[in-house]
Amino acid sequence: MSEIISTIVNGYAQRAVVSGGNTDNVSIVGTSYNSGTGQVTFTYSDGSSFTTGDLRGADGADGTNGTNGTNGTNGTNGTNGTNGTDGKTVLNGSGVPDGATGTTGDFYIDTSSWTIYGPKSGSSWGSGVALQKSELDFNRQTSSYTLVLADRGKVIEANFSTTGNITVPPNSSVAFNIGTQILVSWYGVSQPTIVAGSGVTLRSVGSFLKLAARYSMATLIKVGTDEWYVAGQLAP
Repeated sequence: MSEIISTIVNGYAQRAVVSGGNTDNVSIVGTSYNSGTGQVTFTYSDGSSFTTGDLRGADGADGTNGTNGTNGTNGTNGTNGTNGTDGKTVLNGSGVPDGATGTTGDFYIDTSSWTIYGPKSGSSWGSGVALQKSELDFNRQTSSYTLVLADRGKVIEANFSTTGNITVPPNSSVAFNIGTQILVSWYGVSQPTIVAGSGVTLRSVGSFLKLAARYSMATLIKVGTDEWYVAGQLAP
């Protein structure tokens, strides 16, 4: 661009020469180039100025793209997140779970009485909740018998050949849940009697606790720690 301006200056400097070899004593005292418009402005000693048209040529063709640079190195791995909390477990087994079984938050199903316990807190499982069954199970006995936890929801058939007893044990021996129901039937030839274990109170109409006749039935319902209702076909 400096060469172009120099050439133009030489050309426009001729404005200072007039015919007959005389001069008007006007000379170029400054030039400026506008890169935005491509124009050159001449400033003369008499204060006048002159601006050319756009002196830029047409744009040249684009050059070819340079090659891509190499990929940068991978960043370092982020730190691992904290571990999630452990899930809880549903355990099962025969009988009431002890404090050493399972961990906090677990549940436990006693398959002998179909009772679910939990969630466990510390070493305590809390009170179990009976799971409902659509069918009754039967437990036929041929002699005097003491109820066990697995009898919850069953029919105890007294198939006695001689007089015998069905004993309701204390909570300290067999911890039935409050609300437990057990049916007792007279199946055999001899009359069965429902008997209270140590510390147990059995409440029935007239304090009757003998089954009234063969194939009669009575229902035991636990209503307190050592308190049961006895209702059905009973005799003194």
